[in-house]
Amino acid sequence: MKVPSVNDVVKVGKCFQYVVKKFHPFFVLRLSVPLSGKGDRKWQNLRKIAELAAQYELDEFDLTEYFEFVIEEVSRTWSSPFYWLQCAASKKWFNRFLGKHNWSRKSAR
Repeated sequence: MKVPSVNDVVKVGKCFQYVVKKFHPFFVLRLSVPLSGKGDRKWQNLRKIAELAAQYELDEFDLTEYFEFVIEEVSRTWSSPFYWLQCAASKKWFNRFLGKHNWSRKSAR
């Protein structure tokens, strides 16, 4: 699996912030790019999502749909955007999204 670049992770972060602003208008996602090591929890979660997006060839529109799906489901019980990010980084939610949309890789479509 390809390791996502800093730009890939930042792009996923921008997409996440765009979707979260619909639910939390004053939310700001502050990121610090790790110079060495894994980075903080937000960075690790965004990196996982970027890896999954690359694996399934999701573009920004697909990521927006994915974040909206996760937030709509999780926000019924939790209102924290950071918890939403944590859920979005889990394979469980990613597989639910893929199953709901009968997803396959774009190159296979």
